[in-house]
Amino acid sequence: ARAETERGPDGRILAMFGVFQDVTEAERAAHRIAESEKRFRLLADRATDIIITYGVDGLVTYVSPSIETVAGHTPESVTGRPVTDLIHADDVPRVTESFREFVRSPPEWSQRGITYRGLVRSGEVRWFEARTSIIRDDEGRAVEFQDLVRDVTDTKRLEQELTEARDRAEAGARAKSEFLANMSHGLRTPLTSVIGFSGLLQQSAALPEAERRYADRIATASEALLGVINDILDYSKLEAEAVSLEPRAFDPRAMAKAAA
Repeated sequence: ARAETERGPDGRILAMFGVFQDVTEAERAAHRIAESEKRFRLLADRATDIIITYGVDGLVTYVSPSIETVAGHTPESVTGRPVTDLIHADDVPRVTESFREFVRSPPEWSQRGITYRGLVRSGEVRWFEARTSIIRDDEGRAVEFQDLVRDVTDTKRLEQELTEARDRAEAGARAKSEFLANMSHGLRTPLTSVIGFSGLLQQSAALPEAERRYADRIATASEALLGVINDILDYSKLEAEAVSLEPRAFDPRAMAKAAA
């Protein structure tokens, strides 16, 4: 109700008039908005991740209480400060450039994620992952930004350990391959002499029957050993993805006789 009074020349009230309006729906709508804001505020206050909102000027307008648990800062000490104060100085240019690209992106790109080093109250440097959302007006202009920030220090440490373990494993594999290749080449050099001289003995017409059989055994064994060494070399080629197949004709009877 809104009312006014009509007064005479001497100031005495002569009459009252007013307007009565039914505002039930407006009151209900305001109540619903207040309850909704209360619920969302409760969710933000109890969230384990940090929720930060800031304007186009970069000044923090709201930060959830979880920042005190995660980073040691109080919401009061952060509100009103540039959001970049919470980011490691070496990462600020990269984060800023990524943020500018995100602002220039089409409106349908509503979220963006980035990982950076953050500063906590104790002075420790920790890794954080932020997912930023842009709040735009009816004309598509950015009016506010919201960040959902999570501490991913343990994840980054695990990634680094896995990367280092992978590098060590690859270095070990390379060293093993080089060792096998060098060893195989080193064995083939004296084995070539064994195969060559056994071949000369086999071609000798003056060699007795028993000694010829011994020479045949030496030649067969040395050829088998050469095959093993070549297999080792092929294994090294396999790791280097340089294996090639070379079809050759062979005599099954001779192979079976040599194995007897």
